[in-house]
Amino acid sequence: MKKRALVLLLASLLLLCACSQKEVSHEGHFVSDFWNCDAKEHWHLCECDEAVQHEAHKLDDMRCTVCGAEIWEYDDGMTDLYRYDDYGNLTRSVSYDADGNVIYDQEQRYQYTEDGDLRKITTYENGMLSGETEYAQGDDGAWYEALYTGYYEDGSYFTNQYDESGSILVAEHYDEDHVLQQQTYFTYAAGMDGEPYAQHIRGVYADGTSAESTYNTYGDVLAEVSYAADGSTVSELYYEYTYDDQGRTLTETRTENGRLKQELHYAIVEEEDGWFGYPETTTEYFEDGTKHVIFCDIDGNETVTRYDKDGNVIE
Repeated sequence: MKKRALVLLLASLLLLCACSQKEVSHEGHFVSDFWNCDAKEHWHLCECDEAVQHEAHKLDDMRCTVCGAEIWEYDDGMTDLYRYDDYGNLTRSVSYDADGNVIYDQEQRYQYTEDGDLRKITTYENGMLSGETEYAQGDDGAWYEALYTGYYEDGSYFTNQYDESGSILVAEHYDEDHVLQQQTYFTYAAGMDGEPYAQHIRGVYADGTSAESTYNTYGDVLAEVSYAADGSTVSELYYEYTYDDQGRTLTETRTENGRLKQELHYAIVEEEDGWFGYPETTTEYFEDGTKHVIFCDIDGNETVTRYDKDGNVIE
């Protein structure tokens, strides 16, 4: 009888010992092997939501040697906590005030392929879904960010689709009822440095109206045209530029709906550590034939001269 009691006692001790390890039963419940933590301690969580095995962090060079959390403590009492997955990606960042209250909490959940390639990142900010990044495999076999979805507190959201070079191709905005409100399409061309730039951008809106803009290799806009729902042109604004041999803007001319609207002449100022340009003379043309000439000095002081439709100074 004593021998049996001893065996039972040893079995109980072994069970208690096992309960201090990972993936064990706690009072008949499953206990996760994942270490939950805050700025001060870490613990395991039972399926009944009871926290077990509370321990204070054991820090070595700002990293807990037990749960792996990285703890940054500041002189004002505030604390930042960082956690990483097995691939070294940041999974959690939490900021605490001096009283231990959470003031910001961001969680990132990662999904990987069987080969360990990153497939998706889901981000939560203060408990609310804020973004999803999805990756696709390119022609060269490398994975790249193909789609990003961003969520707003009011329930509306947007999506951005990218090509393998990281250039955005299509942007879409949806309201809180998942109704498409706007689509924007991007077309690219090779720039002067060989890198792609957005040469043409077209936006289409829920009411059927649309707008498009075109850019040159310097990134300056060449045309801005808006359309009604029936496709008719509402407004047209065109730009022309001249540049020096370094690609710096010297003049700019703007024409709106076939009428000259504005001319700008830029001054280039050389400095020891670089240069800057500013519109030294701006001429504004009005529908009645009058115009204003605005002269601006290097300090930003402006002088305005007004002319009537015959070119006479009136002020």
